[in-house]
Amino acid sequence: MRVIFLALYLSISFSASAQQSQFDVRKVKWGMTQAQVLRSESIKPGRVTKSVISYVTRINGYPATIGYSFSGSRLHQVLYHFYRKHTSNNLYLEDFFSVSNTINKKYGEPIKTTTKWENDVYKDDAKMWGLAIAIGYLRISNFWKTDRTVLSQVIGGDNFEVEHYVVYMSKEKALGLVGDESEVEF
Repeated sequence: MRVIFLALYLSISFSASAQQSQFDVRKVKWGMTQAQVLRSESIKPGRVTKSVISYVTRINGYPATIGYSFSGSRLHQVLYHFYRKHTSNNLYLEDFFSVSNTINKKYGEPIKTTTKWENDVYKDDAKMWGLAIAIGYLRISNFWKTDRTVLSQVIGGDNFEVEHYVVYMSKEKALGLVGDESEVEF
C-alpha cells in the first residue's frame, strides 16, 4: 500500500514539474498568439491592443500590472510592474528583495547584479538607500537566464517616484536586440 502511495505521489510530482517546465513564464510560451495568451489567464484583461495585453492583479502578494508584449502577433515579452505605494522609501527595497527571493527559488541566484550609483552621497549609509532610489541616485538590477528566457528585475526612481519591475523576454527577442548571444551577458 505504501508503495502505491509513493508511486502516486512521485507520478503527481513529476507530472506537475513537467507541466510547469512547459511554460516560459506564467502559463505561456514564447511565440503564442494573443488569443492563446488571453485563454491562459483566468482574469479579465484591463487593456488589449494589437501589441499589448495588460492585466491588473497581485503578484507575490503585491499589486501589479502584467503586460504581455507581442511582435508580429507573437508573444516575446512579459512585464510585471509593481505599483504598491509606501510612506517609507526603504519598504520599496524590502519589496524588491522579497520578489528577488521568490525568483531565486525558481531560477537560482542571479547571474549578475548591478548596483549603479548616479550620486554616491548615501552609498555608505544603507538606511538611506530607499531615499537614494526614490531621488534617482541608486538603481539596482538583477539578471537571470534560462534556455529560452532572459529575466531582469529593476528598482530605480526619480523625483520620489519609485519603479520596480520584472521583465521576462524571449531569448530569441533578446538576441534580436543585441545580435549575438555573447552580448546577452550582463
